[in-house]
Amino acid sequence: MKVAFSGGFFPLWNPYILCGAPLFANWQSGVLDPINIFFYVTSPALALNIVAFFKLFLAGVFMYLFLKQYRLSHKASVFGACVYIFSAFFINWLNWPHTSVAIWLPLILLFGERIIRNGNYLDCMGLSLALAFLIFAGHPGSTVQSFLLLGIYCLARLYQVRGQEVLKKFFLFILAVFVSLLLAAIFLVPGVEFMKLTYQYEARTASGYTSNGLPLTSVVLMIFPFLFGNLKDGFWTGLYRYNFIEMSTYMGLLTPYLVFLAVSTRKLLKEHLAFVIVSLYSLLLIFSLAIGKILYKIPIFATQPPQRFVYTLTFAFAYLAAVGFDQLFLEEKTNLRMAAGIGLINVGAIALFIKFALTLQNLRAVLSIYRFQFMLVILATILLTLRYLMKIPKEWLKNAFLVFLVADLFLFGVNLNSYIKKDYVYPPTTITNYIKKDKSLFRVLPLSNVMSPNIPMVYGFYDVRGRDALLIKRYADFATTITDFNVPPQLPNFIMPNMINSKLMDFLNVKYVINTSDINITQPVIIKADRFQDIKRRNVYGQSFVATENDLAEIDYLVGTFGNVVNIPIKYHLYEKQKGQWVEIRSAKADTDRFRDNTYAIYLFEPIKNSKGKTYLFTFETPTATKSRKVAAYYNSDPFIEGGSRYENGYKKKGSYALMPRYLKPTDRYKLVYYEKDLSVYQNTKVMPRAYMAFNYKVISIGGKILEELKSNFDYQTPIIEKEPKYFGAIKNYEGKALTQIKKYKPQEIKIKVSTPKKGLLLLSDTYYPGWNVYVDGKKAEIFRANYAFRAVPLNKGKHTVIFSYEPVSFRVGFFISIMTLFFVIASSVLFVIKRKKS
Repeated sequence: MKVAFSGGFFPLWNPYILCGAPLFANWQSGVLDPINIFFYVTSPALALNIVAFFKLFLAGVFMYLFLKQYRLSHKASVFGACVYIFSAFFINWLNWPHTSVAIWLPLILLFGERIIRNGNYLDCMGLSLALAFLIFAGHPGSTVQSFLLLGIYCLARLYQVRGQEVLKKFFLFILAVFVSLLLAAIFLVPGVEFMKLTYQYEARTASGYTSNGLPLTSVVLMIFPFLFGNLKDGFWTGLYRYNFIEMSTYMGLLTPYLVFLAVSTRKLLKEHLAFVIVSLYSLLLIFSLAIGKILYKIPIFATQPPQRFVYTLTFAFAYLAAVGFDQLFLEEKTNLRMAAGIGLINVGAIALFIKFALTLQNLRAVLSIYRFQFMLVILATILLTLRYLMKIPKEWLKNAFLVFLVADLFLFGVNLNSYIKKDYVYPPTTITNYIKKDKSLFRVLPLSNVMSPNIPMVYGFYDVRGRDALLIKRYADFATTITDFNVPPQLPNFIMPNMINSKLMDFLNVKYVINTSDINITQPVIIKADRFQDIKRRNVYGQSFVATENDLAEIDYLVGTFGNVVNIPIKYHLYEKQKGQWVEIRSAKADTDRFRDNTYAIYLFEPIKNSKGKTYLFTFETPTATKSRKVAAYYNSDPFIEGGSRYENGYKKKGSYALMPRYLKPTDRYKLVYYEKDLSVYQNTKVMPRAYMAFNYKVISIGGKILEELKSNFDYQTPIIEKEPKYFGAIKNYEGKALTQIKKYKPQEIKIKVSTPKKGLLLLSDTYYPGWNVYVDGKKAEIFRANYAFRAVPLNKGKHTVIFSYEPVSFRVGFFISIMTLFFVIASSVLFVIKRKKS
């Protein structure tokens, strides 16, 4: 986006990932999100930190103003704002678009409450603008949650003030929503067009998420947030198959008590009905309770996994906690309801804590980590008890509550701080500097965990891989023909082709492949692992196996590091069985700096000739390991390696480690051009140019048959198109060559000079997508879909200038609607002000 704006054009298309994909139409890109302006004017390192600060600042200010609107005290409003912005939801998702949406929710309800109280047209237009900014923030799931919350709030508040111009106020709410959708049409119209062409359009259904909620017992995390581990504390159990971020619901120790107080009487329940309803349906969905599963069959609730409703729960609890804060200091006599609430929550939380601590079979470690958390629980209880047992000045206690909350949430989030050092943000490396020396037009393919998808575009590299919220279905289907899904890593919403010897990689203009090992090694078959064994102090672990091929050259095993960079001096040993004895033939030290959770550690060594049929024993050991510097090796209870046994300190054990022997296979397709440490850059000697002429073609109209043909019998010079070109005639087989030069390659415009001795098809290995037009010698022509997901243009004999231009009608329509609506909002607001002044 920064490249686009600095180049003087609007960022509609991203050519750097997925062989080209919509940028603006992909909602999650957030091109029009006001807070993203920092990415356009500063470096990524600085922008990441500035944006994180302003997210918290703006959300806190808006939340404070919203709470003051309810005539809550200054300190109660500060308390509620702190609960909201320093909660687990905000801190964990701070660098994600979820929190970009959450910024605007308090402002939206601020305008909503003003409409309820005043029925003012200006507040209606203010609500429209705030809703439009919320849509521009770019996370559809959170946006739908926000609109749902606004709807509940509107209905609940109108019910409470019934008879006071209810129809007029209801109409203003409807008008505000309608106008906001029109204001956001520039964003929504291209987005809807794109969404219908993605594989997620059919995949994200209610039935897909019904069973994904958190177990009810995980409510204990509201009191003990690190019970199952932390990203930084040295262990994470992975309980309930969710990661730490997805399970976090912590909002401070005091918050549950104050929420209890805010809803402890019928009068309070009725007064804060909207937020009680939001809290209840959020809890029902998050924890997949019976009623929640029924709700999740309604499409509006099924926009994202149930645990993501912690967003609306956090907002509702922040409001109710602020109410409870004021309520706590209203009554002078001992409040038995509050005492009962404190006891109930404490006893329940501690009981669940002990239950899970015993289940984890790591009670000592858990208690060690939680000594301080227990102290916080005790201190919170003392603070709440002091309110009733001792005559301490209220202001002192209020200040104590605020200090405790801030300290509590700071201690929770300090290790989750999203601050990023400048040196860590996309630093130049010797590998990227080497590839940048090549000024031709090409694509790269990093394999394994070398470089995550989307990162190459930061360096200006074009990538066949990619990760985004929405992915073009045609390209995703095509990628399956060059992806071995048994090879790790495989992740949802990621397109990660890995079949490097496929001719389709040549067609895609893949010139450089980056890998952690020799590219000629056979790809492994992933082995499922459902248990792990800690590599403890001075323990030796091993796995024997029978080699199935010659030239054994690599052994991978599945490891976990509990979120840490462990840097433990692990040693590898490889033994061969000779005359009934194990004889060591290879040894090395592991580079544990590269270990990551749930990934395969690689032991690469000089190939062993004539290894087929021989028995080997691979062992790994560590002289030191601590709680925060330990590794787990994964294993299964069923043996996977032929002829193999698992060993621990020389003794056989049941089951096998998730071990993958790999073998060297010769190939003439790639040559090593750069090497550093354990990273290698290979050049594809058979790469095809980004654009070239083909003089033969096949016509196949059925998508499935096209993919089968591409996978089994692909020919560079015989592309597959889905219909016969009109007024062009059949192309006879021709073995000649054409001159094709890309003179200009910009994100939204490509200029190609072609000189062809015969008529044929100009192939461009960029993704086919509606909105792209082609002009041949100044005249508009038709783009044909070639090879299932790419572009082809018929050309007659001779010299031609071909220009591809991205000119989506959906963007122009949306832009016109938004501009006209903005003009209406400004004009009508000015007229309203003038009229009100006159009256």
